[in-house]
Amino acid sequence: MTPKTKVCSRCKLEKSLDDFYRQKDGKFGRRSECKKCILEKSYIYYENNKEYCLEKSRKYYSENRNHHKELTYNWRYKNTNTMPMHKATYSSDYLGIYIAEQILSKVFKNVTRMPNNNPGYDFICSNGYKIDVKSRCLTPRKNRSSVWRFCTRYNKIADYFLCLAFDNRSDLNIKHLWLIKNDELRQSKSDITITESKIDKWKEFEQPIDKVIACMKEII
Repeated sequence: MTPKTKVCSRCKLEKSLDDFYRQKDGKFGRRSECKKCILEKSYIYYENNKEYCLEKSRKYYSENRNHHKELTYNWRYKNTNTMPMHKATYSSDYLGIYIAEQILSKVFKNVTRMPNNNPGYDFICSNGYKIDVKSRCLTPRKNRSSVWRFCTRYNKIADYFLCLAFDNRSDLNIKHLWLIKNDELRQSKSDITITESKIDKWKEFEQPIDKVIACMKEII
């Protein structure tokens, strides 16, 4: 039975486990130092290395500016509901709903578009198949091939996934369109991960993108 208290290795005081941050390989699943001691140590380090910390923070923000903007736009849209979707260009809803779903509803005929946030799928085609639209930008990886990763692992409702692949968030050039049957993924608990170096593996699912590109130019 896991005890409810633990002695901090720094201040030597016995405290509740809730006063320790979680750590998988730590004793009782917690860190050795309590939260208070860790915060005090961090504060002392920051005061003694303020310029270094600020420069490191500025460099990280500069290299991850788009990611921070996306988080900010997503938070504003979900918590204030005051930002029009067509202006929230760094929002996941902008790419997935305003761009992807709008394009595909015009390109594919005889489909019924579901309301936003419909569980499991976005379209029903003429023969009754449920289609879930996924869109992603190419994600670079250090010393590895860039990748598109479509979140599909929890969806057991859709019959097909229509995956729209963009090159980057700024230009939004459409590179590929795949139509993948859900049954093809039943044996896997992972998302659909398509690496740029192994693009031929998904060739049988590839769909023409000429009409999609033409429609994209009308929207943005």
